[in-house]
Amino acid sequence: MIGTKITRGLASHFEEQFEGLYKVTVIGSTGSGKTTLLKTLVEFPTKAIEQPRRHQIEETYDATYTLVDRALRKKKAFTTVSFNAVGIIIVRTTFNTFEFHSMRTHEQLYERTDLETIWAILFFDSAGQVRFDFMPELCVRGADGILVFADGSSTTSIERIGYYLELVQEEEVRAKKKIPVCIFVNKADLREKGLFIGGQYAKMIVGEKYADCVYETVGITGGGIEEPIRTLLNDLIKERKKG
Repeated sequence: MIGTKITRGLASHFEEQFEGLYKVTVIGSTGSGKTTLLKTLVEFPTKAIEQPRRHQIEETYDATYTLVDRALRKKKAFTTVSFNAVGIIIVRTTFNTFEFHSMRTHEQLYERTDLETIWAILFFDSAGQVRFDFMPELCVRGADGILVFADGSSTTSIERIGYYLELVQEEEVRAKKKIPVCIFVNKADLREKGLFIGGQYAKMIVGEKYADCVYETVGITGGGIEEPIRTLLNDLIKERKKG
């Protein structure tokens, strides 16, 4: 596996700075911005895993469709039809800044002396359409961490967070470990247009256990992403050390 070869190379070059390989699953309803977020972190090919949206078919199946989704019909929009497996190297520098790099460019890091901590992450981004509900369940299996996405302009999408958290809890029981979770209520940029419901509603849905895990984000620009990613990475390290 290319990911294994790369992480072995990273481990041999960086020794103590390398924190290992982690699987992070990205789940959420269709149109919530999951794949868009990954694209803001690092470029990756999409021809094989994305197709033009078939809006009439999707709207028939998915109750999470909103007025915003319908407006996209006037634009060229794409959706994930199965899942993306995207390899990303995340580094924290000695200046406490975070950088995201493609696994294929890992050799460019070897000469640097300003790297403090290095994570190799395999992001599994599953299709969000309701008719592909089996995909999140499969991708959650064996995950070290979970990113849950909701369309912040849709109450149905936000309420669906509860379903995804049930999958996480079932996997925690099966794997006998705690799985760190970040919940992104995306499309916060629509607040000015009066279309964004906000993170408070999501906190009501998820309850006290996950309330501190809720973040308002702008996936198209990556806004609001750095803080939860920092938290998730630190939690991944803590949980692995426990194991």
